Amino acid sequence: MTPIATPDISATISAAFAAAQPLKSKASVIPDDVNYSVIHSKVVSGIRKTIDVRLNKKVSESTLRAIALELKSGDSRPYDRTFIVYYLPEMPVGAGGWATTHFDPGLDVRILGLTPEEASAGVDSLLPSTREDIGRWSDDRNGTQIVMYRDRGRPYLEQFFNDGSVLKEELVESLTPLGRRFESKVGSSLGDHWVIDAGGQLQIRDNVGLVYTANTIN
Repeated sequence: MTPIATPDISATISAAFAAAQPLKSKASVIPDDVNYSVIHSKVVSGIRKTIDVRLNKKVSESTLRAIALELKSGDSRPYDRTFIVYYLPEMPVGAGGWATTHFDPGLDVRILGLTPEEASAGVDSLLPSTREDIGRWSDDRNGTQIVMYRDRGRPYLEQFFNDGSVLKEELVESLTPLGRRFESKVGSSLGDHWVIDAGGQLQIRDNVGLVYTANTIN
């Protein structure tokens, strides 16, 4: 007589419990040194949700993905699309984010500014040794790297964009109470200009006032 196999009840219960737990991959973990806060959220017609998020620092794509999934899972209401824009400290909201994670409807992660790796790389390889370096800065709103230098006594500015293009223009320098002021030699109808303040940071300004402060690249 063949013995009848009896199921392992404990194994069955363990398997059922494991299946009921949410799946968690390594990519879904938010590092302990990363903090974020929701600045603003808005629901449009119950089908689309937009969220503005403030990060405490630059993070990787996998961390952005983890934050996006956490934000989306925190709202039980269904939306066809969820658009999330991320801002670094001191970045003005509405002037373009550093990164986005959009559910449209699938999750699309994009870093619009410089990644942590790109920021640390700098632009040393792009600077000819014959120039006299005035300074280098990073505009984290769009990932632009700004270089000022002198060539034969004349000041110039070069902006290195993410798409590989470079904008070069000759500058006119003057001294102001705010610091050393530089503006394009051809002028600007909006009064666009740059000021290097006492701390070495680059203030991007126009006729209205301060637009953004770019951080120094050491």
